[in-house]
Amino acid sequence: MATITTTGTLPVPLDFAFSLHADPRRWPEWVHGMKEVTRIEGDSGVGTVVGTRNKVAGLIVPLDVTVVECTCGDTDGLWGADLRGALVYGHERWSFHAQGAETSVQWSFEYHAKGGPVGRLLERLLLDKAMDRLTAESSSNLQLLSRREFAH
Repeated sequence: MATITTTGTLPVPLDFAFSLHADPRRWPEWVHGMKEVTRIEGDSGVGTVVGTRNKVAGLIVPLDVTVVECTCGDTDGLWGADLRGALVYGHERWSFHAQGAETSVQWSFEYHAKGGPVGRLLERLLLDKAMDRLTAESSSNLQLLSRREFAH
Protein backbone atom coordinates (compact mmCIF):
# COMPACT_ATOMS: atom_id res chain seq x y z
CA MET A 1 0.00 0.00 0.00
CA ALA A 2 1.15 3.50 -0.76
CA THR A 3 -0.39 6.87 -0.01
CA ILE A 4 0.36 10.16 -1.70
CA THR A 5 -0.99 13.46 -0.43
CA THR A 6 -0.62 16.76 -2.20
CA THR A 7 -1.95 20.23 -1.50
CA GLY A 8 -2.34 23.34 -3.57
CA THR A 9 -4.41 26.37 -4.37
CA LEU A 10 -6.67 26.82 -7.35
CA PRO A 11 -7.09 30.42 -8.52
CA VAL A 12 -10.88 30.11 -8.73
CA PRO A 13 -13.86 30.13 -6.33
CA LEU A 14 -14.86 26.93 -4.55
CA ASP A 15 -18.01 26.18 -6.58
CA PHE A 16 -16.11 26.51 -9.87
CA ALA A 17 -13.16 24.38 -8.67
CA PHE A 18 -15.44 21.66 -7.32
CA SER A 19 -17.68 21.47 -10.40
CA LEU A 20 -14.68 21.26 -12.73
CA HIS A 21 -13.14 18.47 -10.66
CA ALA A 22 -16.36 16.49 -10.12
CA ASP A 23 -17.34 16.35 -13.82
CA PRO A 24 -15.96 13.04 -15.15
CA ARG A 25 -16.36 14.20 -18.75
CA ARG A 26 -13.60 16.75 -18.01
CA TRP A 27 -11.13 14.37 -16.32
CA PRO A 28 -9.08 13.53 -19.44
CA GLU A 29 -8.37 17.27 -19.79
CA TRP A 30 -6.41 17.37 -16.54
CA VAL A 31 -5.81 13.88 -15.09
CA HIS A 32 -2.30 12.94 -16.17
CA GLY A 33 -2.30 9.73 -18.21
CA MET A 34 -6.07 9.45 -18.55
CA LYS A 35 -6.71 8.71 -22.20
CA GLU A 36 -10.50 8.57 -22.13
CA VAL A 37 -13.67 8.13 -20.14
CA THR A 38 -15.33 5.03 -21.58
CA ARG A 39 -18.61 5.18 -19.67
CA ILE A 40 -20.46 7.14 -17.02
CA GLU A 41 -23.20 5.37 -15.06
CA GLY A 42 -24.94 7.99 -12.93
CA ASP A 43 -25.21 11.75 -12.54
CA SER A 44 -21.64 12.36 -11.24
CA GLY A 45 -22.85 12.17 -7.62
CA VAL A 46 -22.49 9.41 -5.04
CA GLY A 47 -22.86 5.98 -6.65
CA THR A 48 -21.72 7.10 -10.09
CA VAL A 49 -19.36 4.63 -11.76
CA VAL A 50 -16.93 6.00 -14.32
CA GLY A 51 -14.95 3.71 -16.62
CA THR A 52 -11.61 5.12 -17.76
CA ARG A 53 -8.57 4.09 -19.78
CA ASN A 54 -5.25 5.30 -18.38
CA LYS A 55 -1.61 5.12 -19.32
CA VAL A 56 0.39 3.94 -16.30
CA ALA A 57 4.05 2.98 -16.53
CA GLY A 58 3.72 2.69 -20.31
CA LEU A 59 0.66 0.43 -20.21
CA ILE A 60 -2.93 1.29 -21.10
CA VAL A 61 -5.08 0.00 -18.24
CA PRO A 62 -8.80 0.26 -17.50
CA LEU A 63 -9.85 1.71 -14.17
CA ASP A 64 -13.33 2.02 -12.68
CA VAL A 65 -13.95 4.98 -10.39
CA THR A 66 -16.95 4.77 -8.05
CA VAL A 67 -17.91 8.05 -6.41
CA VAL A 68 -18.49 7.51 -2.68
CA GLU A 69 -18.53 11.12 -1.48
CA CYS A 70 -19.61 14.29 -3.28
CA THR A 71 -20.68 17.35 -1.31
CA CYS A 72 -20.02 21.03 -1.79
CA GLY A 73 -21.26 23.84 0.43
CA ASP A 74 -20.46 27.53 0.71
CA THR A 75 -17.06 27.05 2.36
CA ASP A 76 -16.02 23.41 1.88
CA GLY A 77 -16.32 20.53 -0.53
CA LEU A 78 -15.46 16.83 -0.27
CA TRP A 79 -15.15 14.32 -3.09
CA GLY A 80 -14.07 10.71 -2.71
CA ALA A 81 -13.93 7.64 -4.88
CA ASP A 82 -13.03 3.97 -4.76
CA LEU A 83 -10.74 2.81 -7.55
CA ARG A 84 -10.69 -0.67 -9.13
CA GLY A 85 -8.47 -1.67 -12.02
CA ALA A 86 -6.56 -4.53 -13.57
CA LEU A 87 -3.33 -3.60 -11.76
CA VAL A 88 -4.40 -1.52 -8.78
CA TYR A 89 -7.20 -0.71 -6.40
CA GLY A 90 -7.50 2.06 -3.88
CA HIS A 91 -9.22 5.24 -2.80
CA GLU A 92 -8.84 8.94 -3.44
CA ARG A 93 -10.21 11.86 -1.46
CA TRP A 94 -10.28 15.53 -2.35
CA SER A 95 -10.94 18.28 0.19
CA PHE A 96 -11.76 21.79 -1.03
CA HIS A 97 -11.82 24.91 1.15
CA ALA A 98 -12.84 28.40 0.05
CA GLN A 99 -10.22 31.09 0.65
CA GLY A 100 -11.79 34.23 -0.72
CA ALA A 101 -11.57 34.15 -4.51
CA GLU A 102 -9.34 31.03 -4.41
CA THR A 103 -9.76 27.43 -3.28
CA SER A 104 -7.27 25.38 -1.29
CA VAL A 105 -7.23 21.71 -2.24
CA GLN A 106 -5.85 18.59 -0.59
CA TRP A 107 -5.72 15.36 -2.57
CA SER A 108 -5.02 12.05 -0.87
CA PHE A 109 -4.51 9.00 -3.06
CA GLU A 110 -4.11 5.52 -1.56
CA TYR A 111 -3.38 2.62 -3.88
CA HIS A 112 -2.47 -1.05 -3.70
CA ALA A 113 -0.98 -3.18 -6.47
CA LYS A 114 -2.73 -6.49 -7.04
CA GLY A 115 -0.81 -9.74 -7.09
CA GLY A 116 0.66 -10.41 -3.64
CA PRO A 117 4.48 -10.29 -3.47
CA VAL A 118 4.80 -9.69 -7.22
CA GLY A 119 2.31 -6.84 -6.95
CA ARG A 120 4.25 -5.28 -4.07
CA LEU A 121 7.43 -5.45 -6.16
CA LEU A 122 5.59 -3.88 -9.10
CA GLU A 123 4.28 -1.18 -6.76
CA ARG A 124 7.75 -0.35 -5.47
CA LEU A 125 9.57 -0.49 -8.83
CA LEU A 126 7.06 1.10 -11.19
CA LEU A 127 3.84 2.33 -9.68
CA ASP A 128 5.25 4.56 -6.94
CA LYS A 129 7.08 6.75 -9.45
CA ALA A 130 4.15 6.72 -11.87
CA MET A 131 1.72 7.73 -9.12
CA ASP A 132 4.00 10.50 -7.86
CA ARG A 133 4.07 11.88 -11.40
CA LEU A 134 0.31 11.42 -11.78
CA THR A 135 -0.46 13.51 -8.70
CA ALA A 136 2.06 16.25 -9.52
CA GLU A 137 1.05 16.58 -13.18
CA SER A 138 -2.69 16.29 -12.50
CA SER A 139 -2.53 18.98 -9.82
CA SER A 140 -0.66 21.31 -12.15
CA ASN A 141 -3.04 20.55 -15.04
CA LEU A 142 -6.10 21.24 -12.88
CA GLN A 143 -4.63 24.55 -11.77
CA LEU A 144 -3.92 25.61 -15.37
CA LEU A 145 -7.33 24.46 -16.62
CA SER A 146 -9.08 26.27 -13.75
CA ARG A 147 -7.28 29.49 -14.53
CA ARG A 148 -8.02 29.23 -18.27
CA GLU A 149 -11.68 28.23 -17.90
CA PHE A 150 -12.49 30.81 -15.22
CA ALA A 151 -10.98 33.63 -17.30
CA HIS A 152 -13.59 33.01 -20.02
